[in-house]
Amino acid sequence: MAASRGIRRILCTNINPLTSEHEQAQQSPPEPKIILSDSWRKGLSPYQFNAKYEKIFNDCNSANRTISCPQNADKLARIYGVALWCVLYPTRLRVSPSASLAKLADISLGPGVPILPSRKTKRQMDAIHELGYSILVPRPEELHGFYRRHHKNVHLIIGEAFSDCMYNSTCLYADVGEDSINSMPVPPPNATHLNMPIWKIFNPNWWNNPTEPLGGPFTLSPEPYEIWPPGWNGGKDNFYLGYTVEPSCMNTSYVPHAQRPRQAYIFGKYLKYFMNRDYILFDEKGGIDASINDDFYVDFAQKENVTFLAGHFSLFEAPDGYKDPPRGIVQHERLPRPEFQKTVSNSRVMIGLGNPLLSPTPYEALCLGIPFINPVRRNDPNNRMTWEGQHPALIYEGWDEPYVYHVQLGDREEYKAALRKAMSTPIERYIPPRMRTSTFLGRMKTLLETDWRPIAKKQMQLVGYKYHS
Repeated sequence: MAASRGIRRILCTNINPLTSEHEQAQQSPPEPKIILSDSWRKGLSPYQFNAKYEKIFNDCNSANRTISCPQNADKLARIYGVALWCVLYPTRLRVSPSASLAKLADISLGPGVPILPSRKTKRQMDAIHELGYSILVPRPEELHGFYRRHHKNVHLIIGEAFSDCMYNSTCLYADVGEDSINSMPVPPPNATHLNMPIWKIFNPNWWNNPTEPLGGPFTLSPEPYEIWPPGWNGGKDNFYLGYTVEPSCMNTSYVPHAQRPRQAYIFGKYLKYFMNRDYILFDEKGGIDASINDDFYVDFAQKENVTFLAGHFSLFEAPDGYKDPPRGIVQHERLPRPEFQKTVSNSRVMIGLGNPLLSPTPYEALCLGIPFINPVRRNDPNNRMTWEGQHPALIYEGWDEPYVYHVQLGDREEYKAALRKAMSTPIERYIPPRMRTSTFLGRMKTLLETDWRPIAKKQMQLVGYKYHS
């Protein structure tokens, strides 16, 4: 496990997403390959995970230690909670299915059942582990006890559902300003105070806005929201942590274009996506019935010799009486992740339906050499910064053909043209530089090694932080 010193602040770079890997290789020397191993956490239930790594952590902090410990092993990073980026525990699932559970890989059921966090969470844990830090994953009700037990060594707490603690003086330790009746001095970095310091707590938020109580710098975002246009960039001051698609997609072989069947993969889990107003072919006059009973796919498949393939659509929140997607779409059974990746890799294009928003899947498709059709609403056709779409980052970063085909909602002819062109125009693998393992690891290193105390004090003054109890 490597653990280099020094802080590299890698937030978001101005990149040309249309530069191929071949062109990149000619422009700059190849970077050393970094592999984020997951073998260290496989096969462990949350209970086993904490028992094993708390013991290792304690041994590494013992004066009489008998094991070899990596650099930084005496520092703890905590990931807790039940939502988007957090390792799961079965208790206190207090998040709505539409907001979070749809993005979770699986739920851990207790002792003996492996941890199955989302792909983004897995890479987050692997990056922290690669940097040599210890990790513990307490349940929400255990968090305070875990902190008090190891308070001298806790370096960072990443989690959600802090609402019961964030303004509570018996839970949180904070400098609330000298003019406040609740004034409390900021303790030194090695303080022995047993409440959790506010500057060590970071909230992951999938959406484009800051989270309470300290806002932007203490909100971890999956996308660089500072590139969104003014008025739509509420999360512009968030800490862009992001994720990497490199480990998962590079484990799947690249299929040469000539060896791929004439297959278009329709990306989406839920049947309701065909019924939303932002569905790429939503029928404004005929509504849901006309959209579901549309013969677009069956007609195009027959005329162009194309197979439209999709996973089995869930009926979650679908209106009664609707069970099948539009005719011409072939559904396959739910597959394990490796088999799913292999199935997708044989496609010539991936189609967005309009939802889900901001998913990692289009990036993974590009890494497999598959272009993506991004449904958009061109409010001003001549100014793409006014456009809205399923994946805004692909709009605002300047992605275009042959990697991304932006198609106006409801424009059947543009949709047909994009399908034909994407299916006949091969692309090589492409991973955005900001999503490579090396740059993700750099951002994680910045998060772990920055002194956040003065930044927290400034934010508390800015938001007028005060204890509520």
